[in-house]
Amino acid sequence: MPNGIVQRTMCELEGHGPLPVTLSYLDNAPYEMTMRFADEALWVFGRELLIEALETGSSGSGDVKFRTDGDKVEMRLYAPGFSATVYFTHTVLAGFTEQMLSYVPLGEEASFLDVDNAIKQIFKKTKN
Repeated sequence: MPNGIVQRTMCELEGHGPLPVTLSYLDNAPYEMTMRFADEALWVFGRELLIEALETGSSGSGDVKFRTDGDKVEMRLYAPGFSATVYFTHTVLAGFTEQMLSYVPLGEEASFLDVDNAIKQIFKKTKN
């Protein structure tokens, strides 16, 4: 059973107002994190995008982009036929990132992967 961090908070959906969001990080997927908006839309992306944005002010070049501006963090989401911009307070995302990095420090992600089990599952699926 995976362990991790789950935090419920609020963000601001551009043009629509406050939106509930659940931030999640699980140790069985140590390179990624998720954000579930309004218990419906799920976005999965590399945790390094958030870490980099908080350290340098911006990150991303694909479906997920971050940019910081003072105490605001802008997150732009893109998918075929869809785009959205949401805003978080820097404090919320920095706190979540701090918890995430204390749980699984940078550079130690691979030690949380169960490669042997993943290979067994792949072969199990190909035999059926």
